[in-house]
Amino acid sequence: MDKIELQQEIYSKWLSDQGRKPKKFIAILNGLTNDLKKIGALKHDEHLFLINDVSVLTNLLNYYLAHEPYKAKNERGNNYYSAPFKKYIKFHEPRTK
Repeated sequence: MDKIELQQEIYSKWLSDQGRKPKKFIAILNGLTNDLKKIGALKHDEHLFLINDVSVLTNLLNYYLAHEPYKAKNERGNNYYSAPFKKYIKFHEPRTK
């Protein structure tokens, strides 16, 4: 199992524990990774599932939403793309007990 698959598995369990559908969220994040590569925000060997820094992830989300075609696509889908991205950022925020 590579690093991406391992992170997807950990994230999947976290989502399931929250009553979310992991397959959908993971598929969307994989698609967002490809979109971010198309606009030059990620290199070809980078992936959202390899990033765990909240500020880097937040900047990538903002960069994604700053591109009009993606912003419009997200708005048409009622935040279909940004919601899973935000959930992934929340997954990486420090846990408080």
